[in-house]
Amino acid sequence: MTSYRFSSRPNLHSVWHRSYAGTFLLFDKIAPYIPHVSVIPWQGPWDGEDKVYFPPNVRALRHEYRSVRKGEIGLEDWILRKKKLFGQLMEHAAACSRWQKESHDLRAKDLQLTRSRRKGAIFEKLRDLGWGEEIHRLETDGNGVLSSHKDVRQSKDLTDKAWFRIQPRLVRVLEDARSQRLEEEHSA
Repeated sequence: MTSYRFSSRPNLHSVWHRSYAGTFLLFDKIAPYIPHVSVIPWQGPWDGEDKVYFPPNVRALRHEYRSVRKGEIGLEDWILRKKKLFGQLMEHAAACSRWQKESHDLRAKDLQLTRSRRKGAIFEKLRDLGWGEEIHRLETDGNGVLSSHKDVRQSKDLTDKAWFRIQPRLVRVLEDARSQRLEEEHSA
């Protein structure tokens, strides 16, 4: 399996296999239309550049450029074609980004709904066991100890098997909270 690293503009001459000056004369005209990744400029492997290029894309462009050099098509026509293709690519990339964001948002919403459903089911079962007053105190005091408990915050629906496993831990939290409250009331 071949692995590639992205190349910054100053390093493209090694990918393009032409003279340094020759690379940049053409590159200045075509650069806006070469697929690239925008990066935050920093002093690292890309020497402060804000765009990096995937070497196989640059090599493919170099092969296409040979037909321009041979006079099979004009440089300006070739650049216009690259501009049009790049525009189509960017439109598709934007559509993919929108889809990805919408999918992510929908997934996050689904997970939140599942967590909320789980919390409601757990609280209902604990209230049925007689812990309603303690749940109310824990939740209204603002500390949300029960809501933030790892067994409550999971994004999985509550099953009977899960309830059987987590019930003793949650009851222990409520017992500890009740004991602490009673101690505070007696010492006051």
